Amino acid sequence: MSNEGRPIRGKEKLEERISIYFSPTMAETLKSAPEGASQFVRASVQERLEKELETPDEETFDAIPLLGYIPASPAAAVRLMPHGTHWHPPYAVPANSYALLVEGDSMTTEYENSIPDGSYAIFAPDRMPAFNSIVHVEWEEGDHVCTLKRYLPQADGSAIFEPLNKSHKPIKRKANEFHIKGVFLRAWKDSDE
Repeated sequence: MSNEGRPIRGKEKLEERISIYFSPTMAETLKSAPEGASQFVRASVQERLEKELETPDEETFDAIPLLGYIPASPAAAVRLMPHGTHWHPPYAVPANSYALLVEGDSMTTEYENSIPDGSYAIFAPDRMPAFNSIVHVEWEEGDHVCTLKRYLPQADGSAIFEPLNKSHKPIKRKANEFHIKGVFLRAWKDSDE
């Protein structure tokens, strides 16, 4: 998860940064797409990345909004905290970050960094998700539902939201049927719980 949601820094070449936002399949599709379509997609990503470069994150040690709960399981109805609820992270985070309390074990694994049940997950709402980013995603399914999963965009605009824990099933959504609310930055679980 080395590049997840990370804004461009320093002397990195824009072309190298653009490449992490596309899956290998999407990159191949863009190569064979009509020139205008390929240029439009690349220009859109480039514009967003350049904006991230121009406006580096301001960090804060202040409390950040704790918006509610996020299921690390099958998608479930959005559950919000009372308005004005905040949490004080034990480290500096981007000033516009927000936190959600994780419920479930779909984002735990022994092979990668895990996001355990009961932890505070911190998200950046203005970062562009890269292929394989972990995201806070929402959509309508009778109720307004959300989940925490790894983002695997597909060439047709659809996406697969994949759990880290292989005992859970991936979720597939068609293009325009989901909204990524934030890109995961890191998790914290109080050691005294």
